[in-house]
Amino acid sequence: MIGRPKPPGLDAAAKIRARARSRQGPAAMMPDAVSALGVRVAGGPLVPLEIRRREPGPRDVVIDILFCGLCDCDVREGRKEWPAARLPLVPGHQIVGVVARTGAGAADLEPGARVGVGALVDSCRECAPCRAGQEQLCAGSVATYGALDPRTGEYTRGGYSKRIVVDRDFVLRIPAALELAVAASLPCAGIRAYATLLHHGVGPGSTVGVPDPGGRGALAASLAAAMGAAVNVPAAADPLQVVIDTGPMAPSLVGSVAETRQLLEFCAKHQVAPGFELVGAQGLNEAWERILAADVQHGFVLDLATLGGND
Repeated sequence: MIGRPKPPGLDAAAKIRARARSRQGPAAMMPDAVSALGVRVAGGPLVPLEIRRREPGPRDVVIDILFCGLCDCDVREGRKEWPAARLPLVPGHQIVGVVARTGAGAADLEPGARVGVGALVDSCRECAPCRAGQEQLCAGSVATYGALDPRTGEYTRGGYSKRIVVDRDFVLRIPAALELAVAASLPCAGIRAYATLLHHGVGPGSTVGVPDPGGRGALAASLAAAMGAAVNVPAAADPLQVVIDTGPMAPSLVGSVAETRQLLEFCAKHQVAPGFELVGAQGLNEAWERILAADVQHGFVLDLATLGGND
């Protein structure tokens, strides 16, 4: 899927609402108050916020967020002139943390388990793409932030926060061999390259060209090399090669949940670890300005330990 997911279609939204109602437990808890960083005023800076997460249901996982990777689309979305009803905007769709608690239907994830969340937090589960494991193509897919959640009638808020509630089907286990901060730099930039390489069947005997040798280009080159391909950095004039566009304005490919899980396992197995700069809450606005100015050698990862509250 190119770009951010579209808002859920009417039929898909109705399916999500019906499924949510059928999963409500008899003793619902009050929504958690959560510390976050977000855009309160259209076009304004990131500021400290307190937000409410939805009540956890039987299939939900409550995650204490430790790290969240920054993405250039976070900045683009944050700079839009959003209507007041959609604010505050809390970005972040490269989320990594540990399980705080789960509903009975998600008990395979024990408290303390290392987990992550990518670009999506829901879909209709019934359409042909969902049944084929391609929920990113679902007309009712719900983005991790800035999307209308048919369950609640509110807009989703992402990982620049201390805690999130996510349906089990969209929670990713983080392999033990991956450092958590490293994992937080993979679900967006990594899946762009990984899904493209998979789509083109890259492997031994393939040639992959990467025009930009820095940042995401280096990650794409590392993934291609781990798949057994020959890599040209920068891309050479070779008509037989697959060229991976990793520039700031490159189309954003949202991979499926299964592909993202596969990416994490692949990086753990082959020790693919992208470079990144760790940034604290106080430096987040500066990091955004550097992303806008293309002053980034590697990606940024937000350390949520630097944001007060919910400890």
